[in-house]
Amino acid sequence: MAFKDLKHSGHAVNALRRALKADRIHHAYLLEGADAKRRHAFAIAFAQALLCETAPGEGCGVCPICRRIAREGHMDLMVVRPDVEGGRKTRSIKTHAIEELQKRLAMKPFEGRRNVAIIEEADTMVADAENKFLKTLEEPPAGTVIMLLTGNPDAMLPTVLSRTLQIRLESDEEQLGQKTMEQAETLVHLLAKGAPYYQIRRQIEKIARRAERAEIIRFLDAMEQVYRDHLLQRESSMKREYIFHAVDAVEKARVDILRYIGITDALKDMTLAIGG
Repeated sequence: MAFKDLKHSGHAVNALRRALKADRIHHAYLLEGADAKRRHAFAIAFAQALLCETAPGEGCGVCPICRRIAREGHMDLMVVRPDVEGGRKTRSIKTHAIEELQKRLAMKPFEGRRNVAIIEEADTMVADAENKFLKTLEEPPAGTVIMLLTGNPDAMLPTVLSRTLQIRLESDEEQLGQKTMEQAETLVHLLAKGAPYYQIRRQIEKIARRAERAEIIRFLDAMEQVYRDHLLQRESSMKREYIFHAVDAVEKARVDILRYIGITDALKDMTLAIGG
């Protein structure tokens, strides 16, 4: 399954396409989503885009390289999964599995120009394994791309999360509407260029007018997606520190709205914190 076959997370796919085209690939990504099959399909498609020689940056899905990636038989693709302990239901990624992965990542690619690693259910790494893996995230071998897949990022070390670019893979129900995304992009653009506050206020009032809280939460999700897209582009005019600060302000607005603070007030406070 190549990028073109993914019927979900279009914004994440397009952001990665732009990053691949500009050769601005980060060394580690956190793919977050509730659906394990969807996470895996996205990771395989990304690996194909990274390693395919027929359609570099996209992945054709049908060449021998893409087919080997799909069945996890490519020599430069490593996939780590949790071990099942005997007959028990406990599943975890042990230290020895991470050590074996680190040894392989330290080697040069066998077939292509980079090594790619997929760690399924990364939140199940035992504490020692996660701490050991920090070194790889801090000092990754040149050309390496690591994907950590999880449905529970809160169970992972903040130091691990901070060294990844996080991509949220929404379920079908969570897919953001085109109008919502356009409104988010407009507000982010106004804030980034330092537009006069009356323009920002007008946009806020347009968004908040007759909107339900659930709709505003989806709008805040869309804003975070726009900021993540800028992080993935890397050539964005927005500095990383500005993006992180803006996302913190969006998260605070989300908490305020969930606490039933007025929607307009929460959005105004958010834009003022970002720099509106």
